[in-house]
Amino acid sequence: MSIKSSLPELRVFTALAESGHFTRAAERLGMSQSSLSAALGKLERVLGARLFDRHTRACRLTDAGIALLPAAQRLVADWDHLVSDARDFTRFARGRVAVAAPNAQCALLLPPVIRRFRDSHPGVRIELHDVPEHEVHALVRSGTADLGIATQTDARSDLVATPLNADEFIAVMAPSHPVAARRSLEWAQVAREDVIGYLPGNPVRRLLEEKLA
Repeated sequence: MSIKSSLPELRVFTALAESGHFTRAAERLGMSQSSLSAALGKLERVLGARLFDRHTRACRLTDAGIALLPAAQRLVADWDHLVSDARDFTRFARGRVAVAAPNAQCALLLPPVIRRFRDSHPGVRIELHDVPEHEVHALVRSGTADLGIATQTDARSDLVATPLNADEFIAVMAPSHPVAARRSLEWAQVAREDVIGYLPGNPVRRLLEEKLA
């Protein structure tokens, strides 16, 4: 028996077996009695067995029908559950979202975002990976994380990057410094100074070094 071609017929069979009446089964499925009879006939031909003893509009399961009913009910129920689960995941009603991000983003950026997301999608579990910046891309590539939050993208183009925010570099200096009165500075002016910044290896430090090179 082909499940693909016979699932609608199995639904007809279970509805008819549970109602015991052609009219009630047709109403339950929202179809005409002639269509219901045709679907049942198709299933019986596929199986090579008569499933019901018909009495006017009423019907009673044969031995073959009794044997088939539990499996048919399970198959129809499993399909309905599968469709329901798929729709839940599509609507973010259930599921899991894994996010990889460095410590600063985990502590400052993500908490309010996660709170709003959970208010809208309470059935979805958030799995947060607090990792160094250089591990974010690797976790997304491996599938461990569904998405990552990073300061910079890397040179490879196999991931889709969407800008979320933009920050400015702020130069902090003593009021007596010769350029302290300026409203803005060029990178060349900053490059002439001794800069105190992030430790080597930090992504912001790498970006700063690129600008000052």
